[in-house]
Amino acid sequence: MRTAVSSRDLVGQDKGTLVERVRLTADDSFLLLVEVSQSTHRRVVDVARELAETGTVPGWRPAGSSDPGAARPAAAATPRSRPG
Repeated sequence: MRTAVSSRDLVGQDKGTLVERVRLTADDSFLLLVEVSQSTHRRVVDVARELAETGTVPGWRPAGSSDPGAARPAAAATPRSRPG
């Protein structure tokens, strides 16, 4: 049970990181983690753990990145505007 709560907390923190850094919505942030998880054949929590440890999402680059060879999942191709 503690592992599940810890995993949920880690994913939630990383959703917040993506909301702040990349200006995605919370839903789009989660979809990005899921899409990267599926495309890299890794669990969502493992993708979230890498984001927390390295500050990067494996196999993804935000719009405007200078690395044209990096993959970019469709869920986060264009950040959405947030009100306010």
